[in-house]
Amino acid sequence: MITDGRSETTMTIAERQFFILLLLLLQRDARIEQLEYEATHDHLTGAYNRSTFYTLLEHACQQRDRQFALLFCDLNDFKGINDTHGHAAGDLALAQTARRILGATRVGD
Repeated sequence: MITDGRSETTMTIAERQFFILLLLLLQRDARIEQLEYEATHDHLTGAYNRSTFYTLLEHACQQRDRQFALLFCDLNDFKGINDTHGHAAGDLALAQTARRILGATRVGD
């Protein structure tokens, strides 16, 4: 048995190893979830990235029994924002636009 010297909690070596293994598995699962999110979402906007968008669009087109809509947004003079105010301002405009669109749609939209 192992004691920490500060409390009466004791743990066998096997229990300690099991606890450490459990923590490592939980950390691994959280990291996998984070990596999956990063692989499918744009880091700036939080919206699906181009690859995920095309995959979802292809899947939606193959669904014969369901209808879907596609929203296309064109930010007027976006190049002008970047050229005049810098890329940080352009990034902010993209992120805000995405936040507003995502905030106005449902999870399944």
